[in-house]
Amino acid sequence: MKLTGLHFLLTLRCSRSCDHCFVWGSPHQQAVFRVEQIQEALRQAAEIPGLETIYFEGGEPFLYQELLAESVRIAKRMGFWAGIVTNGFWVTSAEHVRETLVPLAAAGLDQLEVSRDSLHDNMGLATGLLKDIAHEMGIQVAILYTEAPSLQDQQPGDVMYRGRAAVKMTPGMAKRSWLRFTACEHEDLVNPRRMHLDPYGNLHICQGLVIGNIRDTRLRHILAAYDPETHPVVWPLLMGGPAQLAETYQLEVQPGYVDACHLCYELREQLRSRYPHYLVPEALYGFPESPGIKTDAELRK
Repeated sequence: MKLTGLHFLLTLRCSRSCDHCFVWGSPHQQAVFRVEQIQEALRQAAEIPGLETIYFEGGEPFLYQELLAESVRIAKRMGFWAGIVTNGFWVTSAEHVRETLVPLAAAGLDQLEVSRDSLHDNMGLATGLLKDIAHEMGIQVAILYTEAPSLQDQQPGDVMYRGRAAVKMTPGMAKRSWLRFTACEHEDLVNPRRMHLDPYGNLHICQGLVIGNIRDTRLRHILAAYDPETHPVVWPLLMGGPAQLAETYQLEVQPGYVDACHLCYELREQLRSRYPHYLVPEALYGFPESPGIKTDAELRK
């Protein structure tokens, strides 16, 4: 496996509760990394040859600006390229943008990626202003645009129907037989170039599909030991996509699904109790208030 990028879900808390969110981000989520956990995770990342890129995202990482700046600072000190993904809720005025970016520029941030589309309800975002100020500070800005689905002409847009999208956005959408979804359409489950790390230490090969926890086993050992042929969820997906996953475990299926992610997400929900170490955390399956989810205070102990 030649992992080149590690994306930290710095927090699952968000300023919004977007219907298309993979990780069920919302103002009610509490999970967040501690600085010492970021430091340890980056130490482990530094042990991986070729792993050069670090992203901090969420949720919404700018809800924890001091933690975010310190995380970027640590990553840059260790020689990583550092980026941030944000919904841009803080882009309200030139003064506020400048004030927000100063500590990140000082930390050495390389790139800021900002979601700007109707799904985030921020089409009025002053991207030109943001780009000008960021470029003055040596920070590159990239705009992320996700095309919304259209019920009128039954087009699914750019949304991947996993997480909250599988629940909130699929009613009324055109659906195809579950038997047609015979491949994973968006993730490389054999040799992924990037993975996500959540505040609980879980390493995600796809959001909600985990191959290990860095607080139990070092990252280099997780990667070295990963064998898709022995992973109980990954292997059926490789053999024949979500349709094969359904057949392998004789899972309940509906006549149709919007896309492969939609089917896979609903099947994984059924398998969670059977494979609790691989299909976690509960927050990514719509249980932000579940007793199984540690609060911010508990995570800081």
